[in-house]
Amino acid sequence: MAAYTEPNNLKDFLVWEEERGKSREKIVVLTGENIALAEVMGKITLSCPATGTVGGGNTGASTCGSVTAGPKAKIGTYTLTCIAEATGAGTFAVADPDGFALASATVGTAYVNDHINFTLTDAGEDSNLGDIYTIEITAGSGKYVEVDAAAVDGSQNAAGIAIANYNATSADTAGVAIVRDAIITSSNLVWPSSATAPEKASWLAQLAETGIIVREES
Repeated sequence: MAAYTEPNNLKDFLVWEEERGKSREKIVVLTGENIALAEVMGKITLSCPATGTVGGGNTGASTCGSVTAGPKAKIGTYTLTCIAEATGAGTFAVADPDGFALASATVGTAYVNDHINFTLTDAGEDSNLGDIYTIEITAGSGKYVEVDAAAVDGSQNAAGIAIANYNATSADTAGVAIVRDAIITSSNLVWPSSATAPEKASWLAQLAETGIIVREES
């Protein structure tokens, strides 16, 4: 007789949830994703431009490109202000959206930071004191994808667990996820194929912050 493997069902990972749907949220799974029941998902919470915006009063001709968000990026405007002039170079103070100072940036050198990454490139006239560039991080689509430790758009963080299979290969697909106040077992959760043990532990800790806690059944 052929062996039969029963597929996952909701009770395989969900031990308890709050009544009246408090633990659940309607979600949208992003086009291109194919999410399995019990899969841990990330949420796209921010969007980052590829280039910075030149201040209207700038007299220098540098450009701000190769912009990417870091894992600690905040929604809002990052401000780069020239604080030291130099031929073919120059130094810029970098402030996050709350006005907190980050490490300074140098024209011609790739800037790498947990908040924001970019390159200021000399394009003719040297940057002058007070020249400004801004990088505006905006809210993301709020759509759900497979959690990805390498992402920088918010989906590197665990945001919920799918309660069914959602095939969004061809188009955005509506779904439902456990996003708060629940008890789960971790043994039947679905993770990215490349996920490491430390990454899984980190994602479980993030879920715990929303009230989704692990209780393994004996």
